[in-house]
Amino acid sequence: MILYNGDSAEKLKELFTDSVDAIVTDPPAGISFMGKDWDSNKGGSKEWIAWMTQVMQECLRVLKPGGHAFVWAIPRTSHWTATAIENAGFEVRDVITHLFGCYSEDTECFTKDGWVTYDKITKDTEVLQWDSENSKFTWTHPRDILVKDYVGKMYNLKNRHTDQLITPDHRVYCKVKNINV
Repeated sequence: MILYNGDSAEKLKELFTDSVDAIVTDPPAGISFMGKDWDSNKGGSKEWIAWMTQVMQECLRVLKPGGHAFVWAIPRTSHWTATAIENAGFEVRDVITHLFGCYSEDTECFTKDGWVTYDKITKDTEVLQWDSENSKFTWTHPRDILVKDYVGKMYNLKNRHTDQLITPDHRVYCKVKNINV
């Protein structure tokens, strides 16, 4: 294995066509993470998508026939990333979603035994989930249960689509209509 250190948009040009078995990448998201220039939106969604499309075209060029890419994207701009991937010539086959949030002590999950508070859920508990690919509810076991203790101020983000607690530094995308300040 060879490791190249540098900007992938430049380093990819040094690789031979059809020379890479698989691509695993966490590209910039276009949100200026921590104020960093490398994660700027390049002037807006169209500009960012055009830029990422060029990078992904190089990825496709160096990828061996039949090879796959695993590309991470944050929910806020994942549609930009997917558009760039498709524009580059890739076929999006599967999407793995990481859902996360902080829950209050009264948060409940629907199980085969009825409503149960989230802190009583184990990996053996079957919970009801929405299967968006098949547009139906299905029973499943939690893959992971993460518990992180936090002491401090929390904010409740609640509307008809979500009800979660977030820490003051937790970044959340939201769309606000008709707000009076």
